[in-house]
Amino acid sequence: MPVWRTVPKLDPFWLAGIAPPQIIRRETARAAAGLPTLPAYHPLTQRLRTPPPRGWSHLHSLTESQAPPG
Repeated sequence: MPVWRTVPKLDPFWLAGIAPPQIIRRETARAAAGLPTLPAYHPLTQRLRTPPPRGWSHLHSLTESQAPPG
C-alpha cells in the first residue's frame, strides 16, 4: 500500500479488511490456552486426539479407499 509512511502501523490492515499479525497471534494464543480446560467429550478435544487424514485431503483418502466400479 502506498500509504505505509503516512498512517499508523495498524490502519492499512484494517482498511484492507484483514486482521493485523499481532491480533492473530494474540487470538491464537488465547484459544490455545483454553484448550486444556475443555472436557474430554468436547468436539474440539476429540478432534485434536484423532490423527489428521493421510493424503492431500480427506476426500482424496476416501477415494483411495473405495474400489473402482465395474
